[in-house]
Amino acid sequence: MMAQSPRYHGDELIPGRYNPARLFENDAHSVRYSKLRPSLAEESAEALVKLLGSGKPSLWIDVGCGPGTSTKRFIGHADKIIGVDVSESQIKVAKETIIHPSVSFVRGSCEKLPAEDGTVDIITAVQAAHYFDLPAFYKEVERALKPRGIL
Repeated sequence: MMAQSPRYHGDELIPGRYNPARLFENDAHSVRYSKLRPSLAEESAEALVKLLGSGKPSLWIDVGCGPGTSTKRFIGHADKIIGVDVSESQIKVAKETIIHPSVSFVRGSCEKLPAEDGTVDIITAVQAAHYFDLPAFYKEVERALKPRGIL
């Protein structure tokens, strides 16, 4: 039987598992990431709002928002947008670089979204879901989304 190979994580090897919350502990790393991460297409937000079919969303949550690269594309397409990330450093960069009255950033996880039951119109996870505990995330999505909300 072959031993499970460790995954590379920064400068350390963690046998069998890594902790996404530790990927961006360093502010300098988060700043570099914010400059190099591919951006979401402008049309993506419009397409999601159109798919929703009920006008401008009241609440949009972008999970795994990192430095806000995708979150900023949603500005103007919802009354309130919340970017959520497990990394304190990523949230710090997002708050420093994206300042808009409809946008806020909070440190949190995909398993406990900052919303009341059935109040979210759209939940996105752009280039982030591969880090999630998907069964827990889907359970949380079911709790937070409005009946005709979009993931």
